[in-house]
Amino acid sequence: VKERLRVAFSLVVIFLLFALTAALVQVPMQPDTFFSVTMATVWFINVFAAVLQGSLFGVVGMFPPRYSTLFMSGQGLAGIFAAVAMLCSILRNGDTESTALGYFVTPCVATLGTLLCYLLLPHLVS
Repeated sequence: VKERLRVAFSLVVIFLLFALTAALVQVPMQPDTFFSVTMATVWFINVFAAVLQGSLFGVVGMFPPRYSTLFMSGQGLAGIFAAVAMLCSILRNGDTESTALGYFVTPCVATLGTLLCYLLLPHLVS
């Protein structure tokens, strides 16, 4: 129960921080200020991502070893997803504001989808 709460709380906070950063793209401000606020939110996102990852490793540790392999494969897939998002933002070559908005909305959608799947998981019939 403790791990489940930590996972859900971490996902909610990560979603809110990405949503805040995406909303700030639309707010007129100095580039230095936006960069500083973005770096602060990235720091907090990484803190909660570490809590999330530690909690998930704790949950996976209760299962047979083959699940650890699947979990690590999922970690690699997440890295590929981030790289593809970066490539898409580079190739888009549009205006800076829409590129930044898309770059921050993408993890919002992914995190929200992950949270919804995580909350629905206990209700699946096996």
